Amino acid sequence: MCGGLSPRRSAGFPARLFGAILACAAMLVLAIGTASAAGVNGRRAALVIGNSTYQNLVQLPNAVNDADRIREVLERANFEVTLGKDLDKKGLEEAILGFLRTLNDGDVALFYYSGHAVQVAGNNYMIPVDASLATSYDLEVEAYNMSNLLEYMRETSSLQIAILD
Repeated sequence: MCGGLSPRRSAGFPARLFGAILACAAMLVLAIGTASAAGVNGRRAALVIGNSTYQNLVQLPNAVNDADRIREVLERANFEVTLGKDLDKKGLEEAILGFLRTLNDGDVALFYYSGHAVQVAGNNYMIPVDASLATSYDLEVEAYNMSNLLEYMRETSSLQIAILD
């Protein structure tokens, strides 16, 4: 997980934001180097999602900006990037499905998510911007289970990288 940024305002916040982005970029460079060393020769595909404008949760003003910056870093590293911003449940599912359909054996598959997420009983869930989590049942219905995405990535690519911010 790259930096757990909160939208708090403090004197050191811009420096922490820059540091977190720098740390994520360094992890990406390391991951790309690992892919090269592992002999993975397929294309580099990335799905980058930034959710900032939540309807029923605290808004995260930097999540979309972070996703834009990560997209820039990945494109410079020759990744084909699909970018999603402020995705509702349907948009999140469509972006993930579209990304997974492009993967082939031999590909490097990278997923980056910046936004609200929770971990319950060992499962990580991405929270779409339209989620209303009033009960524990709502989590299963309104959020997206990251385990599903990671499993599908394993089935359809040679190297998988997931970064949760």
